[in-house]
Amino acid sequence: MKRAIHKSGFTLVEVLVVVVVLGILAAILTPIVGQGVEESRDRRREVDLKHIENSLAEYNMKYGKYPIVSTWSGDAPAYGGKGYTGSSGYIPNLAPEFLKELPRDPNPSYPVGSQGYLYYSNGTDFKVLAHYTPTKFDPSSPFYDPVRPTTAYQVSSSGGKNW
Repeated sequence: MKRAIHKSGFTLVEVLVVVVVLGILAAILTPIVGQGVEESRDRRREVDLKHIENSLAEYNMKYGKYPIVSTWSGDAPAYGGKGYTGSSGYIPNLAPEFLKELPRDPNPSYPVGSQGYLYYSNGTDFKVLAHYTPTKFDPSSPFYDPVRPTTAYQVSSSGGKNW
């Protein structure tokens, strides 16, 4: 009986075995790579929030208060769809004086709807959220939001923590 040899020099069975093995590897690795991307984005959100917190501390030292907004302000459309610098930024006048530009979520799908970065302050206290964008929520994390335990990361002054 004659074996069918592919023009590459391999039998059809050998080619099919390689294709199946590659398919299995792709099925195993795709979720792992996707999980790595999500974890990387969550770490970036934490870094963004820390940068904002540090910049707000500098602003407060210079002006004796935090930038005031009358309601939650954000780059998310449901919270004003604000920009990233100047008085129209989601944190008014923080950038470019204290940050080059306010951060954007690392996932290019955001901001959308109510998902994005949010800010609220009465001048004395503040709270900043990565709202509906993080993927993992650890109660022991310094970014854990007791008000939104499965939907947001936060940084805040002590008086803003429970907003």
